Amino acid sequence: MELFDKTVEDINASAAEPWEQVWISKGFAVFNPSEDKTAAEVMKRADKLMCENKRERKNRQKTERNFPSNGGS
Repeated sequence: MELFDKTVEDINASAAEPWEQVWISKGFAVFNPSEDKTAAEVMKRADKLMCENKRERKNRQKTERNFPSNGGS
């Protein structure tokens, strides 16, 4: 997962235009036999985590657009 995130960061850092950037949302869940009865329950949990990740990323992007970094000056 870290390599995947790093690759996305590298692509976005080298993008000359906003449409050349990529954005991902991910959710990761592991089957827990004491809590999960079906694989569908695991997928539902992973989907919920992916939606939370997407919402956090979008909020971060909105904040960055509203309060852009000025390069530290």
